[in-house]
Amino acid sequence: MREETGKMTNNPMRQADIERRLANMAKAPRCGARTRIGRPCRQAAVRGRKRCRMHGGAKGSGGPAGRRNGNFKHGLWTAESMLLRKETRAKARDLRRFLKLFGGPGGNSGETYGRETRWRWKHGHQLRQNRTRKLCR
Repeated sequence: MREETGKMTNNPMRQADIERRLANMAKAPRCGARTRIGRPCRQAAVRGRKRCRMHGGAKGSGGPAGRRNGNFKHGLWTAESMLLRKETRAKARDLRRFLKLFGGPGGNSGETYGRETRWRWKHGHQLRQNRTRKLCR
């Protein structure tokens, strides 16, 4: 360290201050963002944030908070679309109850009709593939 005279000096009081600061830096919370090799970043996080300055902790980085961010791409989570989906689910539930009580087409009981239909919806593509394989042989 230089004093005003221009000479180098090893001031023990200054050395203790430096050691204290280095110890505080070692205790600082780390960034934790994943690096390109998959390990967490070891840089100290910016004060008041969870990331270092290189991973989005710098002042002014990121979008504005809340509604000002303007993330309105598709309207999937608008109140109107959520209400529409809720009503549709309720109608589908009522229809399943109705089919269970009164049975499906052809006199099947509603429970069997529902199970068969669900199985065909789930595995129908396999049935179609098997049919085409048999025809191609």
